Amino acid sequence: MSSPVFGTEISVLEGTSVTLVCRYLGAKKLDKCWSRASGTFQCTDPIKEEQSKYKVNAGDGTVNLTILNLQPADSGSYCCTVNVPISFNDLIQIYSLRVVKDYLHYFNESKSWINALEFCKSRGSTSNLVHITNQTVQADVTQLLANVELPCGGVWIGLERSIFEWSAPWLWTSSAVEKVVEHRQWHSCFPLNPINYHCGKMVRVGNGELKWLDASCHQELPFICEDYLHYFNESKSWINALEFCKSRGSTSNLVHITNQIVQADVTQLLANVELPWGECGLMVRVGNGELKWLDASCHQELPFIFEGAASDLFFSQQSLDGSFTDTRAVDPCPTSPDRKPTSSPSSTTSPLHPDYLHYFNESKSWINALEFCKSRGSTSNLVHITNQTVQADVTQLLANVELPCGGVWIGLERSIFEWSAPWLWTSSDVEKVVKYREWHSCFPLNPINYHCGKMVRVGNGELKWLDASCHQELPFICEDLH
Repeated sequence: MSSPVFGTEISVLEGTSVTLVCRYLGAKKLDKCWSRASGTFQCTDPIKEEQSKYKVNAGDGTVNLTILNLQPADSGSYCCTVNVPISFNDLIQIYSLRVVKDYLHYFNESKSWINALEFCKSRGSTSNLVHITNQTVQADVTQLLANVELPCGGVWIGLERSIFEWSAPWLWTSSAVEKVVEHRQWHSCFPLNPINYHCGKMVRVGNGELKWLDASCHQELPFICEDYLHYFNESKSWINALEFCKSRGSTSNLVHITNQIVQADVTQLLANVELPWGECGLMVRVGNGELKWLDASCHQELPFIFEGAASDLFFSQQSLDGSFTDTRAVDPCPTSPDRKPTSSPSSTTSPLHPDYLHYFNESKSWINALEFCKSRGSTSNLVHITNQTVQADVTQLLANVELPCGGVWIGLERSIFEWSAPWLWTSSDVEKVVKYREWHSCFPLNPINYHCGKMVRVGNGELKWLDASCHQELPFICEDLH
């Protein structure tokens, strides 16, 4: 099923379908046709309807062309001509269609970073976790994930840094491209843990944008693979091959073999390819099987190798099979246990209830925060949000507070001895079992290892509850009950 597209230049994925729209004013049926070339006042090379390839949907005021199972040969100009019964007044609408191969692949399988990298590399010698080296690739990834409901933790990309140096730079995984990260889309909370986090992921923030964060390499997330080299077994002159590669996007080109690693990648790519014979190819296979370079006539027609990423791969406004509509804007920071506030420690009281709620901007583990609150008096505790009224009071208390990404401790806990233990409030002065709930949509983050409760601010500004490691250090809210 294809969706109609509008515009003069369109790029669509190979193997998909596209509907080109042609409209004219008036309800009267007029003579009209589609062709592969534009004529001055009439159709030239008209397209005939074929059920396996072309479908023409003509009505009053419209004549739309659907092209099925798009292939590279379908690239080119398409012209809609409507014969208006007034001399020299025919309506002509022209589309320039490009059919491109996809190079990005999203895998909705949860793997550790290293396992995701191994999976991508197993797809071929030129495959890898995606390298977002410029704004074009960032835009392509954004489009790829537009209709994907990402998990709260995010999605792996090909970012890494050394585990042996605290200040080690972030690198892309392959030296086939410039390894040091220059184009950057870091989240405002980066770095979450500059000591223990050595792998890079992408998360969706409140406004829907995708930003990068550091993460534990053991976290299991879906991931994005890219294929950066492609062999085209189509004979073209050098200039036509170059134009074809460049037509795939602003970062695409005939392959540049700038180092031994790229040479090895190309060798692997062509390992099972029977290259055409000749002494005058740009790259030829010699007697021992190695690939060597030669000068050649630019008019010679040979197959060619494309490198890079297309900039317009997913323009066609078509829904990908198995895609979902993203209905929530998730704050990625709930999964970030080690972010600490940058402002100085202070205490804030609610303007509506100054005597019973107090926010402390000091980072403490959950148990240390609990002990601090209890040290304030026999009726003091970490806050118990047992109903909507207390939730509203806490929301008012934190209205003008810039919370750290990790959130703020509240008085939720559960037993460490039972996997399915219920969540409780810390004091027996109230009913301990949690009945009123404001859980985050990502809850539970870790039902085995997380036993303490915190509050985080989500994309729409609301405050929601999440499970967390009790060793995480966060600010906290105390309550004084009289």
